[in-house]
Amino acid sequence: MVFPIGPVRSSAHEIEYSCDFNGSNEYMTRRPSTAGSERIATYRFLLKRSSTNSIDQIIHHRNTNSGPSVDIYLADGDRLNIRIEVNNSLVLRRETQVLFNNTTDWYDICIQVDGNQTDDSCCTVEVNGAKITSFNVKKNLSTPRDLNLFNTRQDMLIGARTGGSWHFDGLLAGGSLVVDGTNYSASKFGKFVDGSWEPKRIIGVDYGTNGFMFDFADSSNLGNDVSGNNNHFTTRNMGSSNRRSDTPTS
Repeated sequence: MVFPIGPVRSSAHEIEYSCDFNGSNEYMTRRPSTAGSERIATYRFLLKRSSTNSIDQIIHHRNTNSGPSVDIYLADGDRLNIRIEVNNSLVLRRETQVLFNNTTDWYDICIQVDGNQTDDSCCTVEVNGAKITSFNVKKNLSTPRDLNLFNTRQDMLIGARTGGSWHFDGLLAGGSLVVDGTNYSASKFGKFVDGSWEPKRIIGVDYGTNGFMFDFADSSNLGNDVSGNNNHFTTRNMGSSNRRSDTPTS
């Protein structure tokens, strides 16, 4: 079961802004200047789709020496997909049974990747606080290994795949983030209140070398990293008009 994101309450953390991606040519990009963890990462995205039955890339890592590394996207009948390749060989795979098939709901997606594990904990998926345990496709690591997560040969793209395909069509809300080197569960970023999942203020997170968080408060610099790391992203074909006040708490 995937719980809804609840309405904002006076005591709840309010998210002010989101960023609109047009599904055509808009995305953000960054290449790390310093290597980080090759095995451990947390990906947390608050998103709302603007269209369904399409391939919507959320985040893409591409290793310039060996092709794709990490792909997190919505496709295959509006299901969430996670693929990790090493040297063009698929080593980890998840495809959810849960559908992301409407344009009115916000989804709080939290994914933990751990290249030291070979059981189901090598990739944990939580949606609106609920751990996903059943998958259409599941492939665990066969051996502990580096996964090319954060290195200086690798571009990170938000909202598109390298080569200008699979553009995300929808909104990403402030509080969307990536952590380099530490696994955090969804409870670090939200909580259940009266049966509904609510985002909470993010404190005490160790983002690691290449971690980042967006709040989209600066409309002239939507790729601004507010984690304290200054890992800012460059926007492509985006401007101040991409900022929105539609958020999970509005």
